[in-house]
Amino acid sequence: MNMVKTLNYPRYEKKLASLLTNIKVPESARLLEASGVVLVDKDYIVVFDEMYGIARIPQCSENGFKQGEIIGSQNSREGFEAIAFDSNENCFYGIVENSAYQNDCYRPLIQKFTRDLVPSGNPYQLPLNLPLDNIDPNKGLEGAAIVHKENSTFIFGLCEGKNCNSDDSKKSSGQGMIQIFEKNGNNWEHYGTLQLPLEVDFRDFSDLSIQQNRIAVISQKSARLWIGTLNVERDSWQLSHKNIYSFPTKKGKNIYCNIEGVDWISENQLVIVSDIASKNRCKAKEKMIHVFDIPQ
Repeated sequence: MNMVKTLNYPRYEKKLASLLTNIKVPESARLLEASGVVLVDKDYIVVFDEMYGIARIPQCSENGFKQGEIIGSQNSREGFEAIAFDSNENCFYGIVENSAYQNDCYRPLIQKFTRDLVPSGNPYQLPLNLPLDNIDPNKGLEGAAIVHKENSTFIFGLCEGKNCNSDDSKKSSGQGMIQIFEKNGNNWEHYGTLQLPLEVDFRDFSDLSIQQNRIAVISQKSARLWIGTLNVERDSWQLSHKNIYSFPTKKGKNIYCNIEGVDWISENQLVIVSDIASKNRCKAKEKMIHVFDIPQ
């Protein structure tokens, strides 16, 4: 049985709407369903399910966050499930989890952005066919991280459901899967898959972050965090298990019900963003940005 540790309450947390100076209230505030986050040069970059615009929120050592803004359109439209930063090319990649492809499958989309969050080129359909008979169009690639190896650039795409299908029932846990794509010019080629360790027995998988050899994976339905190690082998990668953490509760009930995005701040600290909540007890923690310390 996995030994599960409990995270303390966040060091900092704020409602996203309170941090965005140019948000159009109330039309755009209701769209702040955060789905992914990366920390780049002391700015938290946050993407949303239902908004194409992207938030930039500066870091602050005193109280966690400074006032930020939405860059791009605040109209209701399909947004991004994940965002990743390529330090070699100084650009971002947004992931749309699924888009109709031909007649019998879906494919995720990847959109490149400049360092200033300006779209660059057209979205590219990643070569990963997700058949209609075993995939919900809202359950595809849910997280993303850029990994460099020698002279190659890879994107690690985390599937939301086990083995990249849409089953997240209580009887169906674990079997988390990462799809790996290698950049080839302006295209991305499917390189292979990487299975999460058996210890990561989550009902679903919300996002991942990779920094050096550290990997973090979060689950919305299980309200848990996995920390592991990514080992670079000669021709492949291997994952090893370290720890699993549960998010704080109130009176024994989960209140962090909608954690959706994660990124490393430091070896002992993570930033997490949360989506809209459906349960009343979780409303206080929805549409927020949180900074959690990792117990040692």
